[in-house]
Amino acid sequence: MFDITLVKDLTEIIAKNLTFNDIEAMGNYFFKNYSTHKLENIMDSVTISPFTAANCFVHECQEKHKIEELFKFVIELDENLLNGRKVVLKGLENFLYRLSRTGVYF
Repeated sequence: MFDITLVKDLTEIIAKNLTFNDIEAMGNYFFKNYSTHKLENIMDSVTISPFTAANCFVHECQEKHKIEELFKFVIELDENLLNGRKVVLKGLENFLYRLSRTGVYF
């Protein structure tokens, strides 16, 4: 399993580099009918910050035992398209270095 600080770092990378709509799109790749609003019991008309959406999504992946797939997906997402735009994940190199220090290599 992954160290809790790596999971926190992954959440921050997602929140800082992606929009709410991007995070929702990722959620729909992993789960059928994914909705941060439903998971957080928030009305659809209320705006949710990217950090709240990322935190909810990462937590859901942990609960459903898909955290390893999420790590792979985010790493592979760098320099690729999501929702029609190229994603550049700032801070990914430091994250990969910390990941390698735990004995996990990608």
